[in-house]
Amino acid sequence: MAVKQGLTEEINVNNMTWYENLYIGENVKKRAPRVIRALKRGKFAARAYVIALASNPANLLDLYPAFVLRQEHFQTERLSIVGLAADKEEAMEVAAVIVEETLSHTGSTDVRKYLKVEEER
Repeated sequence: MAVKQGLTEEINVNNMTWYENLYIGENVKKRAPRVIRALKRGKFAARAYVIALASNPANLLDLYPAFVLRQEHFQTERLSIVGLAADKEEAMEVAAVIVEETLSHTGSTDVRKYLKVEEER
């Protein structure tokens, strides 16, 4: 089960915008502040996945192992991170919680609109 926590302020670092009320998986909850700090500093974060708004408008969310965020592609790609998880399985669970919550509150799966994350594309 994912929990919404206000662990981050909306901030843009290395083309990453962090959602103010980040969804955080149970298995990463204790280390979340440390993982977030490492990612914001461009450092390596082991055993973590990020959930971001999809880069392709036809999709809802993208799931990335945190270590790939150090690749050159992500230095120019704009990411809006809305969730954090310990592993791929938990990332899928957190993503499902986000989509289910969006659907129950709005009647649609427009995650971007529900989270009111502004993006400049």
